[in-house]
Amino acid sequence: MAFNPQTINKELDMANLAKHNANYSAIKTELDVHDTHVAAQTAHGSTSAATAGKIMQRDSAGRAKVAAPSASDDIARKAEVDAVQTNLDEHEADNVAHLSTSDREKLDGLEVGAEANQNAFAQVNNVIAGAESDTLTIAGGTGITVSTNPTTKTLTVTATGEATPGAHGSSHNNDGADPIPDLVALRGEFDALTPADIGAETPAGAQAKVDALAGVGNTKTVAEVTAQVVDLAFNAKEYGAIGDNTSDDSDAIETSLNAASGKTWLLPEGTYKITRELVVTTPPKVIISRGTIKAIPEFVIGSNKNLLTISGNEMSGNFSIDCNNNGIGALRVNGDNNNLKLNVKNILGVPLLGGNNFQNGLYLVGNRNRIQVHGENLLHGSAGVSDAVPRLMSIDSGSQGNIISATGYNVSLGIVINDKNNTIDYLELDGGTSGGDWNGIYALVPSENTVINNAIFRNWRQQMISFKSKGLTVNSVSGIDSSGAIIALEDGSDIQVNSVSLNNQIDAFSYLLWARPGNTLSKNIRIKNISMKMGFTSDNSGAIIQITAGTINNISITEFDATLSYTAGKSKALCVHTAGDKIDYRNGKITVIDTTGSLGSSDVFQFILPAALDTSKISFWKNVELICEGNQVIRIVNAIQEPVIVEAGRAFVNIGPYLTNQDSANTYPVQVWSSAAPTIGSWVRSSVVWNIAPSANGYVGWVCTTSGSPGVWKGFGLIQA
Repeated sequence: MAFNPQTINKELDMANLAKHNANYSAIKTELDVHDTHVAAQTAHGSTSAATAGKIMQRDSAGRAKVAAPSASDDIARKAEVDAVQTNLDEHEADNVAHLSTSDREKLDGLEVGAEANQNAFAQVNNVIAGAESDTLTIAGGTGITVSTNPTTKTLTVTATGEATPGAHGSSHNNDGADPIPDLVALRGEFDALTPADIGAETPAGAQAKVDALAGVGNTKTVAEVTAQVVDLAFNAKEYGAIGDNTSDDSDAIETSLNAASGKTWLLPEGTYKITRELVVTTPPKVIISRGTIKAIPEFVIGSNKNLLTISGNEMSGNFSIDCNNNGIGALRVNGDNNNLKLNVKNILGVPLLGGNNFQNGLYLVGNRNRIQVHGENLLHGSAGVSDAVPRLMSIDSGSQGNIISATGYNVSLGIVINDKNNTIDYLELDGGTSGGDWNGIYALVPSENTVINNAIFRNWRQQMISFKSKGLTVNSVSGIDSSGAIIALEDGSDIQVNSVSLNNQIDAFSYLLWARPGNTLSKNIRIKNISMKMGFTSDNSGAIIQITAGTINNISITEFDATLSYTAGKSKALCVHTAGDKIDYRNGKITVIDTTGSLGSSDVFQFILPAALDTSKISFWKNVELICEGNQVIRIVNAIQEPVIVEAGRAFVNIGPYLTNQDSANTYPVQVWSSAAPTIGSWVRSSVVWNIAPSANGYVGWVCTTSGSPGVWKGFGLIQA
């Protein structure tokens, strides 16, 4: 058979390909086994745990574990790294100094409380220690010794002799020179003075008196020391004053007062007649007045007349002045910070030309003065003439911050205040047999922020405190056997009265509060802690409050106990409100007593309320009792009926058979408290009587179902058995 080359080559190629494929399969099998080996996670026993002799393997999170390091080149775990980081953070955050041993020894040597950032060693002024062993030497000089005491750690510098003054001494002399020669020369001039040169007193004698007054070796009594002071004073008699109540001492007293400028002035015992006004412009510092300055009977009367006018500051002392029943002022003081006491008597008020009223016991023009004044027989001389009323004292406009204590007997008018911020610390006035016929305290515009700490009135017949301005505080006021109003409003506002005591037995009008006619601005009146005991014997002779005219609002009467005793008469008005808004009574009791038992149903005690219906004008009663003893009738006279609110208390108690409500039209209901329905009086439908003695099977109260006298009354609120 013949061989075909192409056929032979083809067969050879196929044989080679088969052989090649067989080799490839074997190689692939080996490669697959290799790949499986590479991908295995436990090849050759590897593990992710920290195991000795094992290949280290990462876990599914890519981490591998190692054992805790012990050698310096071991792998550090996270725990060890974190511990180091924590220590670094704490070290960074702490405020503890990290010092070397030598530095710490230096700090340990510092005293507690030593100042920081100072020199290494001590410094005195500009002398600085250069080393720990350095010392500072304090050297004495002529007449100067220096000593130290290590135990007490003190250094003492003592002058033991005559030292030569240096620059410091001369610096205090006006010309800069050494003052010692000047002082030596001055001492020589002083020693050369004769007794005549120094008022008949030797230098040694004058020094002895000074030493005695200063307490040097002083064993004298107060009286003896006072006598020494008097002996050194400017004595009015040494200037020609006689003091026999006959000689004219006007010039001597005026001259001596001015001569004693800034010193002590003495008026010995005696009565010194004065014929003209005295004017002092250079007053003494201390005033010792043992005698009385007295006006002559024929003293010229006219406006602005004062027996003595003294102008100065920081004076202290006393005066006694008798005006001898002239219509003149006693003393006028112009100045600040004075401390003066005045006794004044016998001023008889007369009308003055032009209507000017300067008839004062004391007329004060100044600030921050402390004044004590006592007056007797300062009386109203011309009835009906307002400027004929002498005043115990007046505080002029422009005078502030003064503190006053005043007493008076048989005086017509107490104190007139004409400016702000003045205090009456104590006032006691007795009208006596003829006085008390004007205001006790009269605070005029602009007497703002006036304080009255304690005021007592006896036998007073007119307003005790009359106020026309803003801001009055009365801490305590008492009226004894007096009439008139404790507080009389004349457009006065913002008034606080903290304690009131009235014990009056006078047959005249008498009020706790009275709004004088013409009021348009009075408001915000607060009166509390009130005790009233008043006795009357005639008609219309008293009320707790009377507000009959003007515009007045916000009045509060709290914590009161009022007892009103009557022996005769009718129409007693207890609380009169024919004008005024928001009058508030709280926490009190009113007792009305028929002392003789002679009063009957025609003798009426009235509560008079406003004359127009206005819901904004309310008399508010809370915790208030009205107790009536006797046969008198109680009427609420309510001509037009403002609302009357009674809350949390009994409005009327123990009123017996006579209880009536009456108004001009007899058309307005009220609410009252009693133990039974009314049997007398005129009543309006819807009026209610609340039962003050409820009991089982009784009623809570009674209501008027038909108007009449007494009308038809039905019980309501049956109480269970």
